[in-house]
Amino acid sequence: MQPTTFQCPHCKKQVDSTPQMAGQVVACVHCQGRFQLPMPMAIKEPPVATPVATPVVQQQLPVVQQHSSGQSHSSGSRRRRSSAPKSKKAPYLTASIVIPGIFIGAFMALVLLGVMAGDSDSSTDSTISATVNFSRTEVKITNNDTFHWTKVKLKINGSYVLNKQFIRAGEIVIVHKNDFATSGGERFNVLTMKMQNLSISCDTPQGHGFEYLEPK
Repeated sequence: MQPTTFQCPHCKKQVDSTPQMAGQVVACVHCQGRFQLPMPMAIKEPPVATPVATPVVQQQLPVVQQHSSGQSHSSGSRRRRSSAPKSKKAPYLTASIVIPGIFIGAFMALVLLGVMAGDSDSSTDSTISATVNFSRTEVKITNNDTFHWTKVKLKINGSYVLNKQFIRAGEIVIVHKNDFATSGGERFNVLTMKMQNLSISCDTPQGHGFEYLEPK
């Protein structure tokens, strides 16, 4: 039976079909585009096929073959495209959860060690040797050790602080009480306040030094 030649509405290439396939929805052998074959018409020009929207779920359709001279072929099944295997993302998801957890755990361990080290330092304070003389307005401090005190912090009544870069071995330092101040900037007032105690903390070659004194 004489084959009929059509033009694919998608790729515009010529395809052959048999009269028995008229009116059916087929797939182009060139581009796999779906279209409906027209009914037989008594015209000389090749009829134009009607394109069909591709549904979400594709059905198996007959495939019209490439146009050839004098012969036409049809196939009841279309060529299946090979699909590449989908990559599994589960290992990456697991790694994105586990790796940050490891870093967080390590950070917490370092913080804990730092806290423990701080507690250890405070528990290993060594007593320094100091002589302190108190007057109404001044404090006279003598370093009786054979080594220098560095990063010296003098504190009155636990709140009023005066920092000294260092006090050398054997050195006598006189400081004024009104030079002591709180972290908020309030200065010690010798007229309205009473000095109850003085603490000295500093760095020494042996570690951290500390002394606590009360005026007699």
